[in-house]
Amino acid sequence: MSVERQQQLAARNAAAGQRVDAMVAGGVIDEDGARMEARARGEPAEFAFGAHRFRIPLQYFWSQSAPARDTPRQDINLNLQWPCLEPLPLGHDYANVRDTSLRAIWISLSYMPPDAPVSLAQAMDNRIMSSGFAGDPLYQIALRLPGDPVHGLEPHYADLDAAAAHYEDTYGSPSSRENLLRIAKDWYVDRDADGRVTTVIKCSNHRLPDGAIVEGNTVRRSEPFQPLAWCHHDFALGQYSALASASYPRAYLGHWGRIEERVRSLLHESLID
Repeated sequence: MSVERQQQLAARNAAAGQRVDAMVAGGVIDEDGARMEARARGEPAEFAFGAHRFRIPLQYFWSQSAPARDTPRQDINLNLQWPCLEPLPLGHDYANVRDTSLRAIWISLSYMPPDAPVSLAQAMDNRIMSSGFAGDPLYQIALRLPGDPVHGLEPHYADLDAAAAHYEDTYGSPSSRENLLRIAKDWYVDRDADGRVTTVIKCSNHRLPDGAIVEGNTVRRSEPFQPLAWCHHDFALGQYSALASASYPRAYLGHWGRIEERVRSLLHESLID
């Protein structure tokens, strides 16, 4: 890292620290000194999430900033790097290290309390049966085209002809194939032994290029300006009454099981009570 960049970061951090100090002094936020000092040293952060408490090192979080200590219904945001599924070092600056953004796997955990209007199981079902688009072939699994298993998942592909006919009937004008390919995601589903949906992954259409090339443990853009194909991955964490959502380049789809297991093991290993 250049000296100039180090000075810029130091100035930015100092300014941020002054703003936090002012908010603490003014009673805008309530943060005890011991916790702030521990955060500055990079020690694991203890926080509430649902009915449990966890202690996880700061480098696992987005922006390497700890969650609130006593807010059970907060969302928790994590950031892992492919292929090791470990975080970046504490204090790492994305701008100065190549390909860290390409390797990033962004994960959000949302607590689903027992009194929530929608249960965790219903939230997973809603991923494949959207009540707001009852007749739309792109939003109903029953109107999609099943395929052979992919990475141990059930694929359900968009029926582009049916989608084109639906949009012409609904809106009075045809949709271009380019637009359909852009919005017609591929769906991949996993279920438990009782047939309940536990994983739903929606990726850029398989007819579009990955935009990234994986060779062993390395990854690179296939072309400088080619769009990346992405996946949005939802899975249930029943033990913690939580819904996990991950986003990553489609090139990593084959690692979906490792990603889920890594999140589960991180929570299990970090559980306090």
